[in-house]
Amino acid sequence: LLCREADSGKSRNVVSDLNALASAFGICLLWDGVPKTESPQTLGLFLAAAREAVTNAAKHAGAKQLSIRVIENDASLTASFTNDGKRPEAAVTESGGLRTLRNRIEAAGGQMQTDTDNGFSLSITVPKEDASYAV
Repeated sequence: LLCREADSGKSRNVVSDLNALASAFGICLLWDGVPKTESPQTLGLFLAAAREAVTNAAKHAGAKQLSIRVIENDASLTASFTNDGKRPEAAVTESGGLRTLRNRIEAAGGQMQTDTDNGFSLSITVPKEDASYAV
């Protein structure tokens, strides 16, 4: 019971912290699911992607909303971030934050995709750590 309460607290903190960050940029987050993973690595990668998506939505797109969709299964977490800002005028070059994020996600065995068909979307899929050896 205590572990479940702590886990649900993590999800609330993640949502609360990201909402506060987005609000500072004038962006409203629209959540479709929240991370429920107990894996620190997976949660850390989700947070890194979410922060990058919020920052880029404000800096490059002038977005007012960012939709976050989270899907989890036993093996992985998939999250997509889509903003309502202006569509990129040229091909997106992954440099700085996006390149660093891709390197971290791929080093963990995950995948990252960007899409500019309908605005800008960032999607990640990251494996969950095997928690069976955690102490």
